[in-house]
Amino acid sequence: MFTLIIRERSGDERREFFDEQEILVGRVPGNDLVLRAGNVSRQHARFAYKDARLIVSDLGSANGTYVNGRRIRQPTILRDGDEVWIGDFYLRVEMSSPASSQAAPPPPTQWYVYRDGGDTVGPVTTAQLSAGIRAGKVPLDSYVCVAGSNQWQPMDQVPDFAGAVRTVAERAVQGRPPVAPTEIPSHLATDAGPEALWYVINEGSDPFGPITTEQLRRAIRSGQVPITGQVNRAGSPDWFDLAVVPEFYEEVLRFGR
Repeated sequence: MFTLIIRERSGDERREFFDEQEILVGRVPGNDLVLRAGNVSRQHARFAYKDARLIVSDLGSANGTYVNGRRIRQPTILRDGDEVWIGDFYLRVEMSSPASSQAAPPPPTQWYVYRDGGDTVGPVTTAQLSAGIRAGKVPLDSYVCVAGSNQWQPMDQVPDFAGAVRTVAERAVQGRPPVAPTEIPSHLATDAGPEALWYVINEGSDPFGPITTEQLRRAIRSGQVPITGQVNRAGSPDWFDLAVVPEFYEEVLRFGR
């Protein structure tokens, strides 16, 4: 028995409990766990119990299966807390026993909220805070801290709230003219065409683009784009560290410099 905590790139998160000896993961119905994204193969990976150990195997997927950031080439034993990356999805493993699976659910997480120049508010539950963000009652530059902890984090970097923050931010910029990026560097300049997807920014430089996924992969492999850069998918307001974007995991791991 095990649980997968499934987090999407938007920050939305859900839990799925499995008591089968084997489950299949893929993009289409018929799999035990369906992950709908273009970079997930029809039948992508298998989780299986063998000799009291949970093992994940890639099923010849196009984009690979990663465990804690490394692409697996053979069946891999999973431990509690390991993270499996499949396409746009992050699956954190929680091991459980029959006894623990019937235990009472834990109480909801409580949060405190703080903004520079304002008062600390809380405690509030995750659901209450998410509703407040979506209602526009919580400033997007606030910091949050789990009750009982002293670790404050920017609210938009916490998976529980990233999706709500993104929704409100997108709503806020609707109707504003887009900021024109600077011209793409000559060593990457090609006709990006209708497949252009990405803008890129490196420390100390202006953003450039758009370039296609394959052009950006080649630039990483050649060292023209460092792995410390950030990327933005065309049409999205969000920038992400290059190293956490699934499309470029393999290049970052093999060619990062």
